[in-house]
Amino acid sequence: MKFGHSDGDLSLLRPLDTKVSLAFMVLIVASVIVYIYLVIDGSFTLYTASPVLTVPFMAAGIYSYVINRRIIPGVIAIALLALTYFLIPEGVFFVLYLILGAEGVAVLAEILQRRMFFPIMRRIELIDSGKRGLTDRVVAFLFCIPPGMDMRDIRIDRDYSRSSIPVKSILSSMAVSMLLCLFLWMYVFMDTSVSVETEGLPIAIFTIIMYMTLLVMPWTIYDRVNARVGEGHREFRLYDGFISGAKKASVPAVIALIIIMFAEWAGIENVFFALMTTVMMLLMVGASSLLHFSVSELPLINDIYDRWSKFYPIGVYSGYSPYGRSSMKDDVPGTPRRNPSESFSTDIRIRNR
Repeated sequence: MKFGHSDGDLSLLRPLDTKVSLAFMVLIVASVIVYIYLVIDGSFTLYTASPVLTVPFMAAGIYSYVINRRIIPGVIAIALLALTYFLIPEGVFFVLYLILGAEGVAVLAEILQRRMFFPIMRRIELIDSGKRGLTDRVVAFLFCIPPGMDMRDIRIDRDYSRSSIPVKSILSSMAVSMLLCLFLWMYVFMDTSVSVETEGLPIAIFTIIMYMTLLVMPWTIYDRVNARVGEGHREFRLYDGFISGAKKASVPAVIALIIIMFAEWAGIENVFFALMTTVMMLLMVGASSLLHFSVSELPLINDIYDRWSKFYPIGVYSGYSPYGRSSMKDDVPGTPRRNPSESFSTDIRIRNR
């Protein structure tokens, strides 16, 4: 079972996805230029100018509301913003971040999933077919793929259904996001010029968290389709490998953070800052994940299943019977064996209960 197609053939991107990706990149560049100008000009500090960097996410959120004709949620969002402005004016930015920012993160996370799913699966399948290049090493590192492991028998679950929001996937995303928070805490604890009272710091933290959430969310697709190598007791789940790598990275990060906290202890405000960023991160990851799983996940998985049947065809005769026809070279070591039930499964469309 080999891929014989170009990256373009493997892409799940829709026509609008490409345009949104291009618009996002243009807005990123423009917002960074404006941000640098505002800081150099002296009109704003590094922290108070940070809302400019959220414009790409806000634009993606507005795009989602318009393209999906979400009129009622849009009216509710405007009403909530107006209420917050009159009751707690300082909280308008945070509500805006959660309403539009989380929506934008969910939209962009889906586009990233569509862009990377099949190319990464192809890379994993062929990862030990020759000398590992830089991309192969990065993929192997991200999924904790052990050297020498035969990755050719790659599979996904083709009979997916769910009746509720996948809480386990959301919690795992939150756990990985906390690893990124560790590095954020290290920076703040080491910079003695920064404190909880620093003007614009909460907004700046929320801005950084948006980008962190976008880095964490796309990987959940490998959990949702149960992407794996092998079957039974020899099964290797890709998402488990990803989580395992995050756990290993968290150990030295936690040790470094503890050392820094004791060396640069600034009082109880260190703990308060850690709690504040934790709440912000969990809110952003939770809101973005809920939007993604409730709106975007099912169409995405349907598209993956449609493409999987095209690029991973399963023959009627797949070598499982010693008496019947066989289209596979069974004498080749490491040839994947198929279960008969898989060979005759023709309906692989998603069932939404």
